[in-house]
Amino acid sequence: MGGEHLFRRGKVWYGWVYGPNGEQIKFSTGCTDKTAARLVLAQRERENADPDTARKKSATLGDAIALLIEDRTSLVKAGKRSDGTLKFYNAHTRPWCIFAGRKIKSIAAEKLDKDLALEERNNLAELGAKLALLDAGDDRFVDAFTIHRRSNGISEHCIAHDRATLRTALKMAKRARIWSGDIETIFGRFDTGYEPEQHHVSRADAWKMLAEIQTPSTDPHKRVLPHRRAYVSFMLATGAETGAIKRARREDITETLVRIRGTKTRDRDRFVPVVTEWQRELLAYVEEHADGTDGMLLTPWGSALRSIRQASKRAGIRHMNRHGLRHCYSAWMKQEGVPLSELYLAMGHASTQQLERTYGKPDGKELAGMMTRSIAIGRAALTVLDGGKATKKAGNETS
Repeated sequence: MGGEHLFRRGKVWYGWVYGPNGEQIKFSTGCTDKTAARLVLAQRERENADPDTARKKSATLGDAIALLIEDRTSLVKAGKRSDGTLKFYNAHTRPWCIFAGRKIKSIAAEKLDKDLALEERNNLAELGAKLALLDAGDDRFVDAFTIHRRSNGISEHCIAHDRATLRTALKMAKRARIWSGDIETIFGRFDTGYEPEQHHVSRADAWKMLAEIQTPSTDPHKRVLPHRRAYVSFMLATGAETGAIKRARREDITETLVRIRGTKTRDRDRFVPVVTEWQRELLAYVEEHADGTDGMLLTPWGSALRSIRQASKRAGIRHMNRHGLRHCYSAWMKQEGVPLSELYLAMGHASTQQLERTYGKPDGKELAGMMTRSIAIGRAALTVLDGGKATKKAGNETS
């Protein structure tokens, strides 16, 4: 049957197959031997009969990444993901493309990515995106990438994000029928050893840092910036994330609740109760000094990270950043006795898992308080059992 679709031009055998509209598609087999040409024709006929097979054969790493970026872009436009989502995925897909480009050009592993010029990295990323997805979606490629990133001094936490990004891209490629590998076999288990840090300071230290938020220290007048203090105060009082602050409006603050307009997940658009005096004090300052216009609460602050770091240094406290301010809110609420089962809702988490990882293990002071309360409860129980009279013997046994 194969011979019926073969013809020769000179010494080379050519074949033809029917296209989607019934037209003849002619191609060179590249063979001078008819038996070998028949094998090439048979493969082409199988691919032609199964379009998915042809797509898988021609799919590239860039195709899978494009599916991921397209999906996340639609979520951002629909308001279901934060503005930083695309930045995150672009940051964690680029290393895969650079590594693929390095493999194609056979660049020695000893030459680190940081030693390559920016233009060279850009060229490698463009070249790497053209790597066949059959080669990129392979456990050997993924393992080699992981080792390469470690050799470049990249943290395990960041590598985990890289791997999760490609994993998601391959899932989408599989759904689009341009790849059919086994994701679990390729990625397996990856333990980062990451333990979240309790990155917060006491309220007294936070107040010191607030007092130091000002124009750069080179300014002889050291002009204070009350509207920037209001920005930090809002984060401390509510645990709001940076993106939510950009969307905060004046009407969001009431006497009992503050609306946080988060967009990262569906749980991030939430209401935070105002239940402590320190919240009321901070929010009063916010309302007095907020500088937003047209109903907005605050104006954007591009240098917030640098300014908060400098203020922390001047205050003589541990380094603080914007995420650390969220930690302050959750830590202070936990110290007030708010259980994690309630706190996770105020923080906009989907569950208590993240808080349990960060705050599940009490420090020495908290443990001492917990043990003291347990002993008191135990003694009270013995008193009740003894008819309301605590005997000396019972007291000695539990002391």
